[in-house]
Amino acid sequence: MSAFATKGFNANRYLSLRPTPGRPNCLRPGIFTTDLAREFDSVIGVDLSPSMIASAQESAHARDITNVEYKVGTGESLPIESNSGVHWFKFDTFLDEALRVLKPGGTMALVGYKYPEVVGDTTRSFVNRLAFDEQYLLKYWDDGYKLVEGGYQPLVAPVMASAFENVRYVGYPEVWKQRIPEIEVLPEAWIDQRQSTLEELAGYFKTWSTLTDTVAIDYPQFAIVARKPL
Repeated sequence: MSAFATKGFNANRYLSLRPTPGRPNCLRPGIFTTDLAREFDSVIGVDLSPSMIASAQESAHARDITNVEYKVGTGESLPIESNSGVHWFKFDTFLDEALRVLKPGGTMALVGYKYPEVVGDTTRSFVNRLAFDEQYLLKYWDDGYKLVEGGYQPLVAPVMASAFENVRYVGYPEVWKQRIPEIEVLPEAWIDQRQSTLEELAGYFKTWSTLTDTVAIDYPQFAIVARKPL
């Protein structure tokens, strides 16, 4: 995720290839606060990436949204006053921060989505292998994205054990029940199904954080050397 905070990161391209929520009060990377602004009087958006913040500010201005404030920061040290208001966070520290900034009765919502699943097509198994096979990209994923693949399940117990109350663990679609029996399945999705070309699907793969990290590359070399007799 640190790669997203670099100066050269193209936030607009990243956002154009990511899914869009179907409801006005749902989240999307970098600029979800502009949707939340329709439901609340004042919204603060925080992201560790200056590029994401700049893109979100442009979106808010284009949509004439004035009740949103954007700040560069992290989940472990939110640039927000006390009593005022994941998967890449140090979660225990983040829970303490969430309790600090939320006013009494405030709600914490940890929302995520998995990699895309191609509906009714053999490409689905290819996507699974590409993302989570040791032969391909699995060894390059960091622990944060592994939480996403697991639907945040390991985070439920810490939230339940914290000072938060009325904790719900929800998801969509029904297939989650096969892996996580305790999840509550919602009647409808908050991210719409979309039609994508294979080119767009390939573009989505390029937004994965595991593909933005640098790796050492060796080039096996060879030569044929001979000397002409004197």
